[in-house]
Amino acid sequence: MSKIKSALKNLRDYFFNDKLTKLLSLNTNKNLCIDIGAAKFEHVQWKTFLLSDKTEWIAIDPNKADLTYLDHWRWNAKLNIENVAISKHGGLMDFYITNVPTGSSLKKIRIDESMKNRIDEKYFFPIKKTQIKTVSAKELVQNYWKPQMDIFLKIDIQGYGMDILESLEELIKKNIILGIEIESSLYAKPIYENSSKFSEISKYLEQFGYELINLKVINLKKNSNKNNYLPNECDSVFSLQQNIIKRKKLSSKINQLCFYNCYKMYDEMRNFYSENEDLHEQFEKINSKKMFEKLLSEKL
Repeated sequence: MSKIKSALKNLRDYFFNDKLTKLLSLNTNKNLCIDIGAAKFEHVQWKTFLLSDKTEWIAIDPNKADLTYLDHWRWNAKLNIENVAISKHGGLMDFYITNVPTGSSLKKIRIDESMKNRIDEKYFFPIKKTQIKTVSAKELVQNYWKPQMDIFLKIDIQGYGMDILESLEELIKKNIILGIEIESSLYAKPIYENSSKFSEISKYLEQFGYELINLKVINLKKNSNKNNYLPNECDSVFSLQQNIIKRKKLSSKINQLCFYNCYKMYDEMRNFYSENEDLHEQFEKINSKKMFEKLLSEKL
């Protein structure tokens, strides 16, 4: 039954997807999509890459039970499962298991006095401290990455985002990582001790030529018509600035269009396309220029 459900979902995701996504997925170039914190479900936001057989997909999470959804993989991307904990340097580390497992982290939980009336402590406490073997993000990525590959990175591990970025700094400096989605705290005093805040991550990435292209703010509680709640965390998306991508090879430019498409950044796609004549020539070469321009114009 699970195989049948998986097959039906695959048909739905392809045949009932928008035409622009299908066109781009057929024209992606070799890329490595790294999902750090892949528990419960695949990162469907990146459907353009999931639909492509040129994508090498790595799903990373230390909790094996949270990766069972991968038993029936329904995408064209090649799947690699890494049932490990990722850290900055690797090795044995303290791991804090929270009352609700999704809050568990390599970072110690400490709720500041200013936050005690806002946070549901039952979500975190009681906490069980244990030790866990970790692999450095740099080491794991190097096992998969090949020089012709562009990298797209998604990080969703409680409070540990900056540490992962710093582990991969060599790839970030060289602009091999084209796009990054990362979860980070918006609190003045984050719950996870020494964890990275959005402002710090933004400043760090901007120095290497990245810019914020998308931001989803998650409130402490769901908004209603009657109440507004404190911003809790955010999923922020960073991409290389267009003047930097313009200097990269054609294959990377096409992958960049795909990344913009994942977030429905159609105006950015139009601007980038209009500034790069080699993209026009490539779509002409594969007899898709008129179709691409038509589908993109329909989105604007």
